[in-house]
Amino acid sequence: MSAGGKSYSQHYVWAVLSIAAAVGLRRLLDPWLGDAYPFATVFFGILLTAWRGGFKPALVAVILGGVAADYFLMPPRGSFNLNETQWLGLGLYLVTGLGMAALGGVMQQARRLAETHATALRESNEQLEAHVTERTAELRQKTETLEAEIATRRLVELQLRLLETCVNRANDIILITEAEPQDEPGPRIVYVNDAFVRRTGYTRAEAIGQTTRILQGPKTSRQELDRLRAALREWQPIRVELINYTKSGEEFWIELDIVPVADGSGRFTHWVAVDRDITERKRAEGEVARLAAIVQSSDDAIIGKDLDGIITSSLSDLKAGLV
Repeated sequence: MSAGGKSYSQHYVWAVLSIAAAVGLRRLLDPWLGDAYPFATVFFGILLTAWRGGFKPALVAVILGGVAADYFLMPPRGSFNLNETQWLGLGLYLVTGLGMAALGGVMQQARRLAETHATALRESNEQLEAHVTERTAELRQKTETLEAEIATRRLVELQLRLLETCVNRANDIILITEAEPQDEPGPRIVYVNDAFVRRTGYTRAEAIGQTTRILQGPKTSRQELDRLRAALREWQPIRVELINYTKSGEEFWIELDIVPVADGSGRFTHWVAVDRDITERKRAEGEVARLAAIVQSSDDAIIGKDLDGIITSSLSDLKAGLV
């Protein structure tokens, strides 16, 4: 018998052993289940057989499981006498078992197909690696190879610097744009971090390729934007505070630090922006200002006491502290 035929026969042996084990396990559960659920463990045997051998061995397992459950698990045990209800249960078992066998067969075929594709992919990768190695050896003999390697090294160094900057400030919103154009429509976004996605609601796909104007809105300070634009023209780092807008239109305050990044030749290639969410701070400052206005305009007596009832401050003290 060929190796393939032997392997295929083993699937049928597995079907017999799986059903035998399933019936034995069900018999061990008799003290708890009694005559109820005679097919409970048989279904596991069918699934195991389908996963290992495919549809046909699983079909054998369904038939063997039905016969074994009829004889060993369904009352009266030790016979094939079934009443009408038991026949109905057996019919439902066969339908369910066939469905499980078909499903398991599909899963087994999918697994084999995935293994075949994985093998083909590994072989393709090996061939590709061999081709790349051969081509690289040829290119190293030419002057253009040196130029390509230098350009690649510079790109890698730039990416490492960009990545290091982002990692160091990963708790804040980080975005990277091209260095130019500084005029309309402005530098395009090339990278945003997870904090940007969470806070603004824009996905990476939606943000990359756009400009930072997607975050601006009616209350974004034109004066601060002018300061920012002037610094960009001079390639100078700058810090500003702005109102930004999420994708849904929600306002939030940011403290924006933006710095230019240069390549090895000193040419500026990107801007790295770190946005710190200061919405809560601005809200607290507004609340303090509101309370200060109330205190300054009040003609009533205002005193402050500690938990022991001792006066610790008065209206005049508060006004003096708020001036």
